[in-house]
Amino acid sequence: MSAYNMIYSSNMDEEGVIEKFDVIKRVNENLFDSIYEGMNGNSSTGIREDVLDYISQNINEFRSDWDYVFHITALVWDQKMSPEHIKLINSFFGNSAAGTHYALCEFVIVFTEAVQKDIPLEEISRILGSDDDIVDIQEKIAEWQPKEEHCDSTTVESEVVVDNPEEYENTNGSGYADMLSSIVNVMSYKDSHMDHSAIAIQGNFNKIIAKFQLAVTEISAYSAEVTHAVEKDRAENERLRAMLEFQKKVLNSQQQIINEQKGEIIRLKSVIQDAEKSQMQREEINNKILELQALTYASTSQEKIGSDYPY
Repeated sequence: MSAYNMIYSSNMDEEGVIEKFDVIKRVNENLFDSIYEGMNGNSSTGIREDVLDYISQNINEFRSDWDYVFHITALVWDQKMSPEHIKLINSFFGNSAAGTHYALCEFVIVFTEAVQKDIPLEEISRILGSDDDIVDIQEKIAEWQPKEEHCDSTTVESEVVVDNPEEYENTNGSGYADMLSSIVNVMSYKDSHMDHSAIAIQGNFNKIIAKFQLAVTEISAYSAEVTHAVEKDRAENERLRAMLEFQKKVLNSQQQIINEQKGEIIRLKSVIQDAEKSQMQREEINNKILELQALTYASTSQEKIGSDYPY
């Protein structure tokens, strides 16, 4: 494995690192928030520099939904995950992926297990690229062993007996060679039966482990969904609570205005009533004045008539 540098929270203020995070933030803010928050203030959490380079240079290949972001972020903290590994995941689940019959959470579980076993990337791609069920994929990964050139004990001992029998006859006599041949035959017979039994038992164990891992995968996926739903509900509740507080303040303010307007209406009604009383009093006074004027006019007329026609 080629050497690589690690980026930690202490490096996040460096110019080159800031530029890479800025590129990620402009295109995929959810992925930026998840990676940045995971590193910020946590000195033990880091990301490979070549992985960060790959993400910033190919940010359009990364989805922004939270389920995808959650799993990708969990993977980038693993130092075994190279840019080629992330690229392979995006080939199955990225923005330009054609789609696959695997669930993302199941894929990530078996993919992580394969990486931890140091299975070559080409082999991982071949296994995951098949149409096998996820349980069969897990079995293949669990059973995978690196290809090593070795010979079992039966072959080695048989070759010793067959290839150089004279060497043993010359050294220890024919009796020693016969004894060694007998031991090989006995061990070969024993191993043939034990191997058959062990393979069957190992196969059963692998199936049980695969089912268990699938159950763990489903639990992890459900847990992630529940956690995301709880966080989403919590954020929604906070938003609704803030809206209710705002509406309460608005209603209180409106109620205060209504109360002030009610007071003003009562005052205006009082003014109108006083004005109406004043108007009525004024009309009464005018009527009295008219009556007095009429009486005065009548009295004056009577006096005038009396003076014109004396007795």
